[in-house]
Amino acid sequence: VGLDATTVGLRPPCVTPNPTAPSDERTRRKSTYRSRETVQTTGTSSVVAAEVFWIATAWPSGLSAITFAAVNVILISPKNELAARDATLAVIGVGFAALIAATAKFALLPQQDSFVGLCLVLGLILVPFGALSAVPRLSPLFTRMTVNVLPFMALTNVISYDQAAFYNQMLGIVVGCVFAAIALQLIPPAPQRLRASRLLTATRDELRALAASLRTPSRSAWEARIYNRLAALPEAAEPTQAGNLVAALSVGTEIIRLRRSAEQFGLENDARRFLTKMARGDLLGAIAALREFDADLASIPRQSPGEGARLQSRANILALAEALDTHRAYLMRGALQ
Repeated sequence: VGLDATTVGLRPPCVTPNPTAPSDERTRRKSTYRSRETVQTTGTSSVVAAEVFWIATAWPSGLSAITFAAVNVILISPKNELAARDATLAVIGVGFAALIAATAKFALLPQQDSFVGLCLVLGLILVPFGALSAVPRLSPLFTRMTVNVLPFMALTNVISYDQAAFYNQMLGIVVGCVFAAIALQLIPPAPQRLRASRLLTATRDELRALAASLRTPSRSAWEARIYNRLAALPEAAEPTQAGNLVAALSVGTEIIRLRRSAEQFGLENDARRFLTKMARGDLLGAIAALREFDADLASIPRQSPGEGARLQSRANILALAEALDTHRAYLMRGALQ
């Protein structure tokens, strides 16, 4: 349940749907642009393995192992193809951090009796680790070393040199990272083609939801959403798939403009006809409704106020109709009959 609640944040934001929209259309908006199922499956597997190990061994640090197994899967699995490599590097980094922390705590710090000596010991560790963390290829390794070395050392005002407590805490974190790495190695991410297909399906369904929505989102919100989809598009995606996402961005932006134009010039009925067709995936009917909208705009006398805005709206309508016609195969897929 915790993993499911955590991965809710990976779902794309949804547009408020029209309650009169067909239930099949609302059901089809289940695709997400992140591999949420992969996060849940991998996270559950690593947590269950850690729990079995905890129960079988009655290990006091088993809870730490479970926690770090879940946290590592949630943080690393969205990297998809790089997740297994980064998880392995995280295990190596945590292991080296534990070794260095043990050396510093039980060999170097007992020889120091001043604050300057403490700073020198910490500087010898943190300065090179921080510098190497800035190197992109080394970042997964040295970031983990930098982040974990101080918690391992557990510096306090009256420092404790309890080796049993130190090794129990260290093993809990390392074992949790190992379980996460094994789970990410055994359960691969969704194939790139499948992720690209999910992206396109989710974007198309949200475009229809935008048309069926009772509330018009801002242009910036819509553009940010599609930009996130473009950023999440796998490298193996075909150029046509990227083109379809860009087309969806343009179509959604023009739909938001059209709604505002309809309110400005009292053509809500024309806009409603177009949006109804668009929400059902009937692009031929939507293009015909756009032509009627354009004709009604053209019939407004030129002497009426807002002639420049009407010309701009007609240009937007032409651009929208052209985008719908060019990408008809993608936008009509899965349309309600």
